[in-house]
Amino acid sequence: MNKSIFKFLIYNRWVAFLHDLLWVPAAFLLAYLLRFNLEGIPNESFPPLIKLITLAVPIQGLILWFFDLYRGFWRFASIPDLIRILKAACFGTLLIAFTSVSMLKLEGIPRSVFFLYPILLIAGLCLSRITYRWIKDNRLSLSAQNGKRTLIIGAGRAGEMLVRDLLHRSEYLPAAFVDDDPEKVNREIHGIRVVGGTDELSEIVRSLSVELVLLAIPSADRTTLQRIVTECSTIGVACQTLPSVFEMAGEKVDASKLRSVTVEDLLGRDTVQLDHQAIAAYLVSRTVLVTGGGGSIGSELCRQVARIKPKRLVIFDHGEFNLYSIDH
Repeated sequence: MNKSIFKFLIYNRWVAFLHDLLWVPAAFLLAYLLRFNLEGIPNESFPPLIKLITLAVPIQGLILWFFDLYRGFWRFASIPDLIRILKAACFGTLLIAFTSVSMLKLEGIPRSVFFLYPILLIAGLCLSRITYRWIKDNRLSLSAQNGKRTLIIGAGRAGEMLVRDLLHRSEYLPAAFVDDDPEKVNREIHGIRVVGGTDELSEIVRSLSVELVLLAIPSADRTTLQRIVTECSTIGVACQTLPSVFEMAGEKVDASKLRSVTVEDLLGRDTVQLDHQAIAAYLVSRTVLVTGGGGSIGSELCRQVARIKPKRLVIFDHGEFNLYSIDH
């Protein structure tokens, strides 16, 4: 099959919608077969079944679309997608049952079908997505065998998000985690084991034939960074890091954010923990003047001071437009 046609079939939301829509008659047929103990559907039950399917397909189709099942990619199908499928199947079943009572009077339709149908529909829709993701992930795992064997330092939230992204990239092959928290040692994150602490870094790198060390500790102080980078240099293995918490500024953690360790990383100062309550108590009854208050840093400072509700906030800036902007 032509590659472009294959991509169209995989990524086009209308193709996914058509696939899900075909599961509606399939689920009802399977529900009928189970109702009659897999011995075949009696001839007299076919006309009501056809009427039920004719009624159910447009109703369930509208419900599936309404619950936004086609916003994400099957490759990244997850718990939120499962919840949407559950809601769509249950709500659709209730609406189909209500409409069947109103229009068809349930003549010749076994009541048990309405209990079996949503279970079979949910199973069908979920199984398709899970199977596709499993095939895709295994294909990526095979292609990643030629990627760089990678050691991730930091088995926290940033490390978890990073390894999740690395597992979908063929240029990396995550080998293990390293973390100084003894509670995390020998545990696994997305199938990748935490094998020890940073004091065992040299031994771990050599035993696992690591080619790249990634620092997934955005909040690391300069002393920790210097120690790890120095050791990596001594071992002769490349080292990259995620940006600091200030540089990330709430952005998503992924491999595209990785960069080489810079001089600024090693010379930068430690994070200062502010006593917000003491600052608020000091400013709350005072008139505060912020110079350069219309700039990027000054304007943020003004917003934070304003939240504390001082007696008066005076903003000084040489740019008229900057003053106008921060005033609004």
